[in-house]
Amino acid sequence: MNFAVEYGKLAKDENQIRGMKIPKGEARATYISPEQEIAILGKSCRALRLALRILIRTGMRPGCEFAKVTAAHVRDRGDGIEIRFAKGEGKTKNKPRTIRIVDAEMVQIIRKAVAEHRHGPIFRNTYDKPWSDKTLSEGFRRAKERAIVGGMTFDDDVCCYSTRHTYAKRMLTGYWGKPVSIDMLAALMGNTVDVLREHYADLTKEIAGVDDLIWSAVV
Repeated sequence: MNFAVEYGKLAKDENQIRGMKIPKGEARATYISPEQEIAILGKSCRALRLALRILIRTGMRPGCEFAKVTAAHVRDRGDGIEIRFAKGEGKTKNKPRTIRIVDAEMVQIIRKAVAEHRHGPIFRNTYDKPWSDKTLSEGFRRAKERAIVGGMTFDDDVCCYSTRHTYAKRMLTGYWGKPVSIDMLAALMGNTVDVLREHYADLTKEIAGVDDLIWSAVV
């Protein structure tokens, strides 16, 4: 009905759902375990394997960030790399987004990609074409299916975007070093603290041992 009003097919006062609030869908974060990561990478071509490793280690959004990075977005600080998206680019259209990378291996990979592709997106598939959200998702799905045939199990809704959730979990739990706070993670991922609390509420409770405390209080 809202669509009909917008295109002049229905008068505003005839729209029976005007002002009706649409309930929020349930956000469910899906993660990739280290064992699942090894299984998927083992069933991926070299280009996809590299892409998935970068996505998991940096937390970049697959389509609107990773696939869009050009040499112009990259700032090499010597001790690390910044990937900067200006206001109006990517998902965070109302504010700039900076991705900070200090992992030595990732820094070297990005430097190499910048040197090889001075124009256009720096991350490429097997055919030297820029990755897209679609090709990343399709590649991930096929690698996941092959890993399942090989005996690995996954949640049904694990997808390419799960690489971003996996980054969040590993940062919060200190998988790569010292754990970060939810506030710091929000800054690293380009989200608000409220969004991250909504996505990772169960995870943060698990980290804090809240579930164990609740069970210990049951008499």
